[in-house]
Amino acid sequence: MIQWNNLQKLLNEPGRKTKLSKATGISTGNISDWFNPDKPAQPSADALVKLSKALDCSVDYLLGLTDVEKSEIEPTKIYRFPVFYQSAAAGVGRLDVSNGYYMENFTVDNLPNEAVFIIEIAGEIMYDEKTDYLIHTGSKVLIDPQIFKYNLDEKIVIANFKGKIICKRYIVKDTYILFQSDNDEFKGENRKSTDDSNHKIIGVVLGVIENEKFIKVK
Repeated sequence: MIQWNNLQKLLNEPGRKTKLSKATGISTGNISDWFNPDKPAQPSADALVKLSKALDCSVDYLLGLTDVEKSEIEPTKIYRFPVFYQSAAAGVGRLDVSNGYYMENFTVDNLPNEAVFIIEIAGEIMYDEKTDYLIHTGSKVLIDPQIFKYNLDEKIVIANFKGKIICKRYIVKDTYILFQSDNDEFKGENRKSTDDSNHKIIGVVLGVIENEKFIKVK
């Protein structure tokens, strides 16, 4: 069970909860629910990252895993991200359950600020030898869930399609959206938005971490 003692310490200042709500977009009601033993509410991975940034502390500190608020290591070199156990293109379920991810450190010096969480890829549907970015089985892709900031046409996205988490290229057609595989050998895995009117775009793929380097996707 998660101990919220450290988070409670940070919220002791009068009005701090309201300020935190405005900074993160998380309602004060939701924040209060995390401390209510009669409610099963837990923050999502996205919420934990927002909280750590707003409170200028580590996620581990919020989770009660350490009493050290911030690492002494140069913050521009070490990044700590939630990595979901559920792989894209090979899983069913939600991406916001509190026990559905683990925290991992990445030593990279050029990660985009927009990156919020990481999903590991299962399969070769986005592996394209004609490009300099190769998304393949085991690739860790960085996701920005704030999709409203982008023109999604031709972007690589993570989507929930009929309960399955997929990694595809978002292609705008005249009457539908095509979720396309970059690897021509997997054209049979392409999906149309008309096949699932309730599909949901989870986020935009910013790039891949390979050998301690961030490779931006096109």
